Amino acid sequence: MPTVYATPSDLWDLVLNPETLFQDPGLEPGNWSPILKTGAGTGSLTLYYKSNPRDAFTVFVDCVVGGELNVDGIVNPGLPQFAISLDGGLTFSALYTPENNGLISYLRGGFTLQLQNGVAAPSFVTGDRWTFTTKASPIVTQHLLAACRTVDMYLRDTYKVPPIQWAEDLKLIVCELAKWSLLKRRGLAKGQDLMVYEPKEAMERLMMIAKGEIQPEITESEAPYVFPMIIIPRKKYATDWSF
Repeated sequence: MPTVYATPSDLWDLVLNPETLFQDPGLEPGNWSPILKTGAGTGSLTLYYKSNPRDAFTVFVDCVVGGELNVDGIVNPGLPQFAISLDGGLTFSALYTPENNGLISYLRGGFTLQLQNGVAAPSFVTGDRWTFTTKASPIVTQHLLAACRTVDMYLRDTYKVPPIQWAEDLKLIVCELAKWSLLKRRGLAKGQDLMVYEPKEAMERLMMIAKGEIQPEITESEAPYVFPMIIIPRKKYATDWSF
């Protein structure tokens, strides 16, 4: 199993335009668990069927301001507002107000909430909560793991793998490689230049790392002792200075 240098969320945050693969019908989507509801409101919440969760999340959707969704011909005293958490309630988003069709598009999570009034008011009450878990697209996960394995092949000549800690530069390289393989799989419209996305710089950096010409910020495994006064300069394709 390769070292997992980057998560699906890292991929979206660092190198993918949220609209590029978000809810793309050509990409096998992530999935979600049944949605559980607590609270006094009669309204319901489901996930729009085209949702494609970005990562493994524990999602809380909290009603912060109670209200009713708009219904044609009926005066609405006020729309409800919701806050969304992707980490089991540790942090929450800003408040979201549903659109007229009852949808809340949450790009950060890669899903769209679909709300519906109950048969009788109050539909949404302050304190209502919906919970569910998500998993990322298995295709995205697979391409990330393949990119991580590629990086390991370059690292193992100069570093002990798997490392126990690494910096954002290595994470970015992995994401660039995964983006490239995903775009090759997906393809682009006629007239678009696929080669502009080729990760040439990322591959050049990996080659320089393998040759010992540059050294990313990595904490190696099985190397707890460092003797700075007697360290032998690292040779290309060698690990002889690690103790």
